[in-house]
Amino acid sequence: MKDKAYIFGLILVILSFIASTISYYLIIFAIPIFIIGAIAIFFSKKKLAIKLITVIIPLVLYLPSTYLFLSLYGRTTPVTFLIPADYEGQFCVVYGEKCGANPTYENGRMVLNIPYNGIIIIQPKFETGIVNHEYYLVNKNGSRKKINALMDYKQRTTESPGVLLGGSGSMAGAMPDGSSSSESPLAIHFTDFTVYNKDTTEKDERVEYRLQQRFDSLTNALVNACREK
Repeated sequence: MKDKAYIFGLILVILSFIASTISYYLIIFAIPIFIIGAIAIFFSKKKLAIKLITVIIPLVLYLPSTYLFLSLYGRTTPVTFLIPADYEGQFCVVYGEKCGANPTYENGRMVLNIPYNGIIIIQPKFETGIVNHEYYLVNKNGSRKKINALMDYKQRTTESPGVLLGGSGSMAGAMPDGSSSSESPLAIHFTDFTVYNKDTTEKDERVEYRLQQRFDSLTNALVNACREK
């Protein structure tokens, strides 16, 4: 006769293992399911050694399995950013616009040429996952100089020239009921970056706020002009 308690517990353990491996956000649900499964296994008629192996193996394999999954499926398309050599301050990539540029590729890496206005509009949609970015300053002769990918705002004073990856977000678009939402088809989806070059100076918060407002207005205007083509 089949040991129903063991089979039930094994199914729950396997499901919780898969869920927690493919998504960190599912761990909150996977943990109680795993506990229920483990209890069912220990109440089964199997030998103690089999019970222990069934419960312990998923715990041992969790971290390497999660790392392997992220390595294979959690990484975004590698991107190479080509930035004018004298560029400083913020730049922005707007994603998922049919009117946008269709990037070229070099050795499997998407290549984005950042214009002097700091805003590039592209057709590919935004990808979530582990990023693989490389940043280059490009002079008038086309020569590239690789610069640092900054991990923290504090590094701007010690690791410049470099680029700090900012946040990804949306500018809300109009909805049929007159409201606005990031879920609107007219919403603008973007990621911003900041280039810290040798001449970059500190600005107070009021100046930074005004510059951000102007940059957002320019982004909105350029995307609308692109859509109207």
